[in-house]
Amino acid sequence: MEILDYSESFEEKHEELHEDFFTPLLALIQTGFFADVKEKCKYCGTPMEIPMNEIENGGGGSSWVNRVYSCSRCGWWYELDQDEIYIGEGDYFATTRYKFGTLREYDVESISVPIMVLRRALLKNINLLFSIHPTKMEQLVGSVFRDYFSCDVMHLGKSKDGGIDLLLIDGDKQYVVQVKRRSTSRSVEGVDVVRELVGAMVLTQQRSGIFVTTADHFTRPAMNAVKTARKLGVVKKIELIDIHRFIDVLNLTADKVEMPWEKHRRLAKPNRG
Repeated sequence: MEILDYSESFEEKHEELHEDFFTPLLALIQTGFFADVKEKCKYCGTPMEIPMNEIENGGGGSSWVNRVYSCSRCGWWYELDQDEIYIGEGDYFATTRYKFGTLREYDVESISVPIMVLRRALLKNINLLFSIHPTKMEQLVGSVFRDYFSCDVMHLGKSKDGGIDLLLIDGDKQYVVQVKRRSTSRSVEGVDVVRELVGAMVLTQQRSGIFVTTADHFTRPAMNAVKTARKLGVVKKIELIDIHRFIDVLNLTADKVEMPWEKHRRLAKPNRG
């Protein structure tokens, strides 16, 4: 299975002198790459959405339009940026720039998939979770928790971690995190993995932990093991997060996922004085 990424882009620029001031401001230019785009996706034919639309009118002397079109199906996008300056006698000069998303593809199991690309893909197809690389799952949880808890995250992985994948740091508070990516939603987490986390916490002198899994649920013995560890004072708190709870957190952080055109606008916002 492939993940489509349109984070990169290329640009076309058109300059035209209009001799009829009453020509519609946003008449589409039928040249170059844009010729067969119009209001539908160039690749899959889906009607384009408009997530960004900004217009400035200088009172007849100048005007500016910045508009983003996005395909909700495949993710392709383009940005229209148009300046028009009235130069007298009914004439105006228009400069139009089109920025088009270009495609890169990643195998869903690849460890090289950028996290933000993966998060965008998961918002459209949550079932990808069961196929991503286990290390990428750890990075994903770290990215989502960083946004959800507004905290710092250290990815420890398998390097002398004692069974701990992430460390969440919120001021003087720390939480260790263990992550398991299961290959099917029918999986169940048993008591052994919880005991492993408790042991890792004791050995590293950590008091609070989180266990995240793509399994459907934790067994009752697993939940009872957490209660026993707390009752004995071995740990202060362990939170168990199954696939359903993780999806809830993922959706709650959807507004933190940067879209490709937002990245380009942030890095190269036009300077309009």
